[in-house]
Amino acid sequence: MFTLIGAIGRKTFRVGSTAGGASGGAGQAVGCHGPRCSAAAVASGDRNAPDVVWAVSGSAAPPSQEALRRPDRFHAGSVTKTFTAALILQLDQSGELSIHDPVSRWIDFPGGDLVTIAMLLGHTSGIPDFTQFDYLRDSTPEQSIALVAGQPFEFAPGTSWAYSNTNYTMLGLIAQKATSRSWADLVESRFFRPLGLDDTYVWTGTAEGPTVNGARLACGEPRRAGLRATPVRICDPRRG
Repeated sequence: MFTLIGAIGRKTFRVGSTAGGASGGAGQAVGCHGPRCSAAAVASGDRNAPDVVWAVSGSAAPPSQEALRRPDRFHAGSVTKTFTAALILQLDQSGELSIHDPVSRWIDFPGGDLVTIAMLLGHTSGIPDFTQFDYLRDSTPEQSIALVAGQPFEFAPGTSWAYSNTNYTMLGLIAQKATSRSWADLVESRFFRPLGLDDTYVWTGTAEGPTVNGARLACGEPRRAGLRATPVRICDPRRG
């Protein structure tokens, strides 16, 4: 699948919320992870040369007491979609594809002639989320999309909104087909290297450097109000 790992550190991918447009003496939160902000940084002063104060707290391997360190990397999860969206818009600007293209131009999918790339970007395609079905974390993008190929649309394309991981998996494949390059190569060459995201990499199943296993919502437990994180290791290791 298409997913990223990032670290909380200088010239790295800040996982979580980032301040935008603020300058001057006000503090700006530039990184946060988990429900209690396990790792964060505050920048103040000139936005072009800010003073950065780092704060790291929490466990690197929940539920153990192993201390989290500033160089530790985190699974970026669906923040990956931001990179994929930016990639698609760049390809639209360069004319290698158009956001108005039907999905059927690039991917063989039932009803793909009714869905545009723009609908995938905005989650208005109506295509079901493959994670609702028998999805395994190590499934290929093609296998994940195949899970919903025979399923009815949740609504007529373009008439409503529903979050779907299938949309962005399709976008990753479309980017590959439009460029004849892998998604990993595209995001590395267009974003990681030019932006100096030295500790951000594409997950291939093997950690590169200190990488926190991470946490996820409602894994092995019933859903509860608010945000609740549980260790990945209690889950079926094959599942996302």
